[in-house]
Amino acid sequence: MILNMSARRLARGPFSRLSSRTSSPAIRLAPVKFYSVVADGEVPTKSKVWDSVEEAVQVVKSGDTLLSGGFGLCGTPDTLIAALSKRPEVRELTAVSNNVGSGENGLGKLLYSGHIGKMMASYIGGNKHFESLYLNGEIGLELIPQGTLAARLRAHAAGTPAFYTPTGAHTAVETGEIPIRYKAGGMKAGVDIPGNKKEWKEFNGRRYLMEPAIPGDIAFIRAWKVDEAGNCVFRYTTQNFSAVMAKNAKVTIVEAENIVPIGSISPNMIHLPGIYVDRIVKATAPKQIEFEVLASSSQSEDLSKLPPEKRAAVEARHRIAKRAAQEIQDGFYVNLGIGMPTLVPEVRDSYWYFWTFSKNVVQYLKPGVKVWWQSENGILGMGPYPQKHQVDPDLINAGKETVTLLPGASVFDSAESFDMIRGGHIDIAILGAMQVSGAGDIANFMIPGKLVKGIGGAMDLVSNPDKTKVIAVMEHCAKDGSSKILEQCALPLTGARAVSQIVTELAVFNVDRAAGRMTLTELAPNVTLEEVRAKTGASFEVASKLGQMPLLRLRLTAALLRRPYSIVTDVPIPRKSKVWDNVHEAIADVKSGDVVLSGGFGLCGVPETLIKALSKRTDVKNLIAVSNNAGALDSGLVRLIKSHQLDKLIISYLGGNKFLESAYLSGDIGIELVPQGTLIARLNAHAAGYPVIYTPTGAGTKVETGEIPIRFNPGGGSKGVKVPGNKKEAREFNGKRYIMEPAIPGDVALVHAWKADETGNLVFRYTANNYNAVMARNAKLTIVEAEEIVPAGSLSPNAIHVPGIFVDRIVRASEPKPIEVLALAKNKDEHTQSVQGTEHTEYVNGIRSDWRHRIASRAAKEIQDGSYVNLGVGIPTLVPEHLPSEVKIWMESENGILGMGSYPTQDQADPDIINAGKETTTLVPGASVFDSIESFNMIRGGHLDVTILGAMEVSQAGDIANFMIPGKLVKGIGGAMDLVSNPDQTKVIVTMQHCSKDGSPKIVQECTLPLTGPRAVSMIVTDMAVFNVDRTAGELHLVDMAEGVTVEELKSKTACDFHVPAMVGRF
Repeated sequence: MILNMSARRLARGPFSRLSSRTSSPAIRLAPVKFYSVVADGEVPTKSKVWDSVEEAVQVVKSGDTLLSGGFGLCGTPDTLIAALSKRPEVRELTAVSNNVGSGENGLGKLLYSGHIGKMMASYIGGNKHFESLYLNGEIGLELIPQGTLAARLRAHAAGTPAFYTPTGAHTAVETGEIPIRYKAGGMKAGVDIPGNKKEWKEFNGRRYLMEPAIPGDIAFIRAWKVDEAGNCVFRYTTQNFSAVMAKNAKVTIVEAENIVPIGSISPNMIHLPGIYVDRIVKATAPKQIEFEVLASSSQSEDLSKLPPEKRAAVEARHRIAKRAAQEIQDGFYVNLGIGMPTLVPEVRDSYWYFWTFSKNVVQYLKPGVKVWWQSENGILGMGPYPQKHQVDPDLINAGKETVTLLPGASVFDSAESFDMIRGGHIDIAILGAMQVSGAGDIANFMIPGKLVKGIGGAMDLVSNPDKTKVIAVMEHCAKDGSSKILEQCALPLTGARAVSQIVTELAVFNVDRAAGRMTLTELAPNVTLEEVRAKTGASFEVASKLGQMPLLRLRLTAALLRRPYSIVTDVPIPRKSKVWDNVHEAIADVKSGDVVLSGGFGLCGVPETLIKALSKRTDVKNLIAVSNNAGALDSGLVRLIKSHQLDKLIISYLGGNKFLESAYLSGDIGIELVPQGTLIARLNAHAAGYPVIYTPTGAGTKVETGEIPIRFNPGGGSKGVKVPGNKKEAREFNGKRYIMEPAIPGDVALVHAWKADETGNLVFRYTANNYNAVMARNAKLTIVEAEEIVPAGSLSPNAIHVPGIFVDRIVRASEPKPIEVLALAKNKDEHTQSVQGTEHTEYVNGIRSDWRHRIASRAAKEIQDGSYVNLGVGIPTLVPEHLPSEVKIWMESENGILGMGSYPTQDQADPDIINAGKETTTLVPGASVFDSIESFNMIRGGHLDVTILGAMEVSQAGDIANFMIPGKLVKGIGGAMDLVSNPDQTKVIVTMQHCSKDGSPKIVQECTLPLTGPRAVSMIVTDMAVFNVDRTAGELHLVDMAEGVTVEELKSKTACDFHVPAMVGRF
């Protein structure tokens, strides 16, 4: 919410709203809760736009870590880089980017100017200048797998110190054998800085590496469209690394092609909320294209003029590609490596096919097979090379070549792309290789003694072979005649036991990765078993029935020799619709014992149609449901509780769900309470291929110790605990405690979307995104109910929230959308009525005289103009009424709003726009909406300036307790633990009455109630006093006292010592 309270507004009294409790057949309303804020003030007007790019980059200093967005030369911030290159005094930068630029373009400019001392990159490619600097020991290079690089950047932005990834396990990345820097004089002089050896751990019998987060000082980003509040929109593949870098740095500077007024960008269309952006300049550098490749640039060559050896090699490569293509089924999602794999989708109009010549169009894929091609720089639905008039510098593939998008395509950033890959959502990855072992080890990225051009995305593509089938395509033997299939690879590995099938020009092998052996299944025509044995350096078994690889002979004048990587094809997109006419048939595969993920927040975005249908499946029992909450009244998951289909819930908040409360307390159902941000992060982790996460949320609390019971014995709490809470492993990083939380896998996800196309691409409307997007990505079977189902190609690739790869079935949403708490703005003539409608309120100098408003008024003085603020329930929601007229703030709501507005009028009420208290609200100009994972990354990452919370107890060291009282039902943890998880970055202010109802102090030496967070609070504001908290020393310092309060009285009502200054302020 963004607001400014005028004197007129103050005179109208609290909230200025009319709370409706009426009911209708479609909507049932729970009692009103008090959370959101009503104000008709303006948004912050301080523009982030700088007129001078030279002045904007003055913040960069020597030794900084500079994050530079872009992929190849696509989306590169060349305006900012050029300005920085003119500052010769800046030296020894550590530059982090996917690649190192090309020549003097991109970061290449800073390499030539001598600004960079070290690069952290995935790929250096053909940058000869950088190669020379590195090999001569003049610059450092930390090579990082592309997906790991994006994830390490995102981790720091999200407040995560490190994470475990399967990428790079059993490789030189794990052992640190790739030098970061050579000594002066180069390779012959030896290694100056060795690579970083990685800690590893096994989860479920599989090895994962621990990778540290990468913090950035400065981020340089290029965006297509930016408003003056900093909200950014990227165009097509320019999003790449830019979004995650912008979220990471202390100072983010954006060069924008278009700078527009606040409110010009739809909240649903924003890729990067303005909270992450500090400075904006006009982009003046032209966009560049690294490789312009046109459909017409593919060249025919008369193969009859080639030497026999080369002609045979070309024919062999196409034979391999043709055979590999037979593994692809209709509708598959496929990623192709560079080189030979790019021939797999080849389409030709003149062939010798077996022994019949045809001028018809023939493709290597099986007849009728259409495929979704994925490119790891952020495309799903990659199309052919463009015609000249279609060339777009914002549309490239992972080989940096120009491409097009097919109808139904989606685009996304690099973090999303590699979550998709690492999470095993791709059906097949086809890669070239230098060596493959009989156990499926693959080596394809480096030869010792030669410069490593980069790791790129190869290690990520082979990181989840249990879910993504990895096919290695290669010549059977190297140029020297040695076998490329060995018992053990001699070259450094890209991945261990990763390959499931090997296709060469001689044979096809299936690999049993678990057993570590391979079986010959097919021979090429005119190739004998003896020849294969002689040319294979690994033992193998022979299938009982050997097949024959198809003969493919190219017409001698028809072969098209194309530049590698992208696809030139006019084959239409897969047309198999995911739409189901009958909701009952769509859910027929849900079975007893499944883990069911249900989207929604409160009743907003709840998949009511699917839940209602599932509630009629009386044969389905013992489900485990995962959701933020369990619904309310008769809506949401309450249906499945009442139908006795749920055995356990994993949720963040019970709220006022009396039926669930009764079932839990009597031991009839289990509940695992999880902090809201942790819950969404655990779901996202499994979707992204991570086994666990580290989080500061819940450290030092009962979440860590596992003292909140999951299930009581039959008969209730008096009979004891049947299933105790889960104790968490804890670890310190940089002196701070973090706990390890396991990923949550889902069997079935039930999701509600606003729009879905027939290929499964989803768009959510406003706050209905919440948990839906992450749930959709996480399950084995994702079923979506959509308000609108549209043809493929109807949705802009830039506007898609969930790519279709994650969606399996779509049905039409038929249930009405309920509103849990309808909160409306009051009529202007009701200014004297209080919130409860009964209390007469007095005003003193325009300020509410009761203690709640006295506290809120004092807390408001801590908020600066333009701040990003989150308010808890109760007293904190009164704070905006007391902001000075010159202070305007951006209000964040943890269900996915930045820029929350006032309560709506009756006409404005929208079930898709609610706050974290489940009340209807509005959005101000410049607002952005996002899903729950983004919201809690924002919170945990410390991007909010201030959070103001109520509390039941606060200790002199800043410990806070505000979520449970032992012996009473825990209503839920919600987002409170997340909101206090990064107090070094986000100032935590507690507003509360100084003493409880029985007169006992609430400020104590040590909290007796279970903690929400240790050493989290920086300021305490009560009706009697204001204290600053020295969280490091564990001491309180008195700042102000309320009028009429003495130090002696304050000491008598405070159960701990505090420092009293010579001069004490009054409020």
